Amino acid sequence: MDTRILHFLIALLPVVTVSSCDLTERMQVQADKATIFGSESGLKTYAYSFYEALPALNNAFRKDAMVD
Repeated sequence: MDTRILHFLIALLPVVTVSSCDLTERMQVQADKATIFGSESGLKTYAYSFYEALPALNNAFRKDAMVD
């Protein structure tokens, strides 16, 4: 009987430990110049962000018609 209780408590311990922790992180929404231009990966990320402004192939003709 004592070993069954011990096994139950050992199995319950990780569940209680993990459920009591707050595992969420706050998102970083701002970046300073040192973060962006301080490393090669930051500069690549900054350069790749310009691709979001380009039109897609399926709607490029629609955006051209809006310019005129």
